[in-house]
Amino acid sequence: MAGPRAENVPAHAVRLIHDRATALAEPRGTIALVFCRGCGFAFNSAFDAALVSYDTAYESTQTHSQTFAEYMRGLVADLNGRAAGSGAVLDVGCGQGEFLAAFAEVSDRPLIGVDPALDFDRVQVEQATLIPRVFRAEDLADPVALITCKMTLEHVVDAVDLLREMAVCAGRSDQTLVFLQVPNVAHIYDRTLFADIIYEHVNYFTAPALHTACARAGLEVVETFVTYGDQHLGVIARAGAAANVNTSPDIAQFTGFQTRLETTIANARGALASLIAAGRPPIIWGAGSKAVAFLNFTGLEDAIACAIDINPLKRNTFLPGSAIPVYLPEDADFSGVTDVVVMNPVYSGEIAATLSAFGCNPQLHLVD
Repeated sequence: MAGPRAENVPAHAVRLIHDRATALAEPRGTIALVFCRGCGFAFNSAFDAALVSYDTAYESTQTHSQTFAEYMRGLVADLNGRAAGSGAVLDVGCGQGEFLAAFAEVSDRPLIGVDPALDFDRVQVEQATLIPRVFRAEDLADPVALITCKMTLEHVVDAVDLLREMAVCAGRSDQTLVFLQVPNVAHIYDRTLFADIIYEHVNYFTAPALHTACARAGLEVVETFVTYGDQHLGVIARAGAAANVNTSPDIAQFTGFQTRLETTIANARGALASLIAAGRPPIIWGAGSKAVAFLNFTGLEDAIACAIDINPLKRNTFLPGSAIPVYLPEDADFSGVTDVVVMNPVYSGEIAATLSAFGCNPQLHLVD
């Protein structure tokens, strides 16, 4: 079933760009969502993998946020308690090793990280073996206790193929657990979160869609849950034939999202335009994928002076597409700032506290 379509979308959402001209010249593509009535899986049928690069300039680190760091430590503690014995942890799509570093704080398990965007200079985990490419089961010969794959499947053109590689690895021991985490598209649909629709995400999973993908790959889901303000969908699985797979999608969620989308974007655009007309031009907090998508969909790039982010690597960079400058809080001038658009409401308390520390107490507008 055909869904929403968007043209001229920046191909990258979290790429580090250090000059305005390059940011303005960001490659652009088309998003044309298609929804499967059988399982609820949605994907961008117009996706062109040649437009997207995953290398050391790809910067998705979130652990500079205390909110996220605490969440990640809790997740690590839970998974470490579930994993058998002292066996190894394999993190597929490990980024710059943040999750591995959190494991190293609580366990002396052997750690393995696989990611084509690995920057060896940034991963400071002595007990980790790093593999800088797309994961294949042949990369490992021995069984592992736990396989994790977080916020990666949505980026992979053939996610089932990657899951099959994990299933092969998991099948070497009946004790191996597999933890998968993806953006919870049911939450995106229900809240009409248009800023969560980005070009880098070729796939969008509901729980039935993720269960179906696992079953096709040879993984049996044994537990499903949502976390982080309902933004993350997670499953625990094992190698094996799946029984009684829930493949009944909520079609009304998708059609409702499609019906409300244009009005929701127009309302967001109108709210920002009203602030600007009232002499209260807002700044954006959060220079990540949501900011890039929000600005692109609303078309108000020229009305936003800057974006703020706490990731030091984003200091003096520019958002892909809009070329809006990105500053760290300590480098920004908050004098006269009356309104801040918060890209992710999960961080609103942390953001308010940071602004207050700089003597700024603006009205926060949550993108939720």
